[in-house]
Amino acid sequence: MCTRVIYTPKENQSYVGRNMDWAENPTPQLWAMPANVERKAMAKTPRGQEFKWTSEYSSVIVSNFDISNSDGLNSEGLTVNLLWLSTSVYPEESHREGAYPLSMSIWAQYILDVCESVEKAVYAMKDIYIQTTVIPDSDNKLATCHLSVGDKEGNSAVFEYINGSLHVFTNVDTSGEKFEDYPHRIDHYNLDQMQVMTNDPNFDTQITSLVYWDELNKKYEKGGNPALLPGSNWSLSRFVRATYFARQLPNNVDNTLALARLSGVINNTAQPATKLEGLDTADLSKTQYSSFADMSTLQYFFRSSYGPFLIWINLSDINFDKLEDGYAYKLQLDENGVFQDCNNRYMSGKMNEYLKAEKMFTFLPIP
Repeated sequence: MCTRVIYTPKENQSYVGRNMDWAENPTPQLWAMPANVERKAMAKTPRGQEFKWTSEYSSVIVSNFDISNSDGLNSEGLTVNLLWLSTSVYPEESHREGAYPLSMSIWAQYILDVCESVEKAVYAMKDIYIQTTVIPDSDNKLATCHLSVGDKEGNSAVFEYINGSLHVFTNVDTSGEKFEDYPHRIDHYNLDQMQVMTNDPNFDTQITSLVYWDELNKKYEKGGNPALLPGSNWSLSRFVRATYFARQLPNNVDNTLALARLSGVINNTAQPATKLEGLDTADLSKTQYSSFADMSTLQYFFRSSYGPFLIWINLSDINFDKLEDGYAYKLQLDENGVFQDCNNRYMSGKMNEYLKAEKMFTFLPIP
């Protein structure tokens, strides 16, 4: 269904691109969320206790169905992307004393609120465990997702729940003292291996699949031939294609060219609208939108598949001081995720001036 790529052409200059593929339009909206907001986990322990925190950082996010956060960038240059993983199995109880349940709907927002780096995001997962519930109006379909996190140094982590336990894949060094009692399994990969994330199968299986394609292309390219790549809609095929092209992205390029090159990789893995749309299979879900985060300049870009226009918000150029409690800034998009001004003109470009104070949406709770 979805594809996410992280690209670091220079030191401390990183970008993330993402396709949101879904069977129906998730009615995305763009929000600028302030710091110093008190939030709760939208899930309770068997004794009725609920985890609470205060956001340390502001963020720009994409909401879906007005109940969850699927993507975003915070004021420290950290990005989050929530993607579908049908094999996910979530814990029924805490992995350790003192850990609290957290609704999947607010998982990405929690990481944006309290973490400035991938290392901090990995460590923050010791305090919570994810619970999920039925997607509204989905014929009793459970939300099953994994989460990717990236920072401006190019570091990355993927969080997956496998057989009820959290499994972390990352390139960051977790050998320090504070990780000595870390309760979850961590598998370490290099930066090259952490560039791409799609959907099924589990992340380690996708990494293993690259061995075959890498060896095949070493032999094939000796004769000056183009690469052999899988061309299907299948998630694993998208993973291989995106990894191959991400490895070919140039180094030492400026922001504009870097975003353009990353967009080319993301476009290569998009699922266009076809006559197959609507079939009950995840690998044929249409790309509903694409988003791009520039972690060094704190600009967040968004393009709906229902229009050719690219819009963006500059997080560093937002003054949150005048917001009332419980409010955030919203860029009101139409039902297809396309922006129109007050004269019903479709527009592109920087959207900061069109942000309006709105009461924050409510994240979906666990019943």
